[in-house]
Amino acid sequence: YLPNAGWGTVNPCWAYGPNITPTGGTTAPGYPAALAQQLTYFKLGQLYPYIKTDKIMLCPADKLNALFYQRSILFTSYVWNGAINAYSDASAGRAFKITQFKPLAVLMWETDEKTPFFFNDASSFPDEGISERHGKGAIIALFSGGTERITVKSWYGNEFAGLAGQRGGSIPVNQLPNRAWCNPASSTGR
Repeated sequence: YLPNAGWGTVNPCWAYGPNITPTGGTTAPGYPAALAQQLTYFKLGQLYPYIKTDKIMLCPADKLNALFYQRSILFTSYVWNGAINAYSDASAGRAFKITQFKPLAVLMWETDEKTPFFFNDASSFPDEGISERHGKGAIIALFSGGTERITVKSWYGNEFAGLAGQRGGSIPVNQLPNRAWCNPASSTGR
């Protein structure tokens, strides 16, 4: 089974151990202490035994600024697709096998740094945003283990997330499930 997506902060997930304390925002002077506290939970995360470093969790282009300090989770620029937990609380016990996802379905992306709320945990709905910090394109990670560069414009199209804040509702039903809305427990992937 896949690690939990991080849907909430009570359960262990790919990025952190159980009961991590989100910051609710911090300041530049408070950042080092808040980050150190969260990194103790990162070391309890389900992938830490394999990656063993926090350095790969933060994109080098993800800059510390006023919006960054408003994030609840400070040590990662990335989110996993909440489809892993059927877009519900991980305590429901619903985690899927990797074989239940199509190889080109989206597992992970850099979320939109202009909206600090998207860093409330380590997972998101696809329509909660993708980062534009690399220009007009973004890298996504796939369930196959591969990566792909896509345009930000295509992320908000029918092949991926659809319009922001619409929970896939802007995508014609006959085009669902798709690469981003890929919940195995739903006929529409949502």
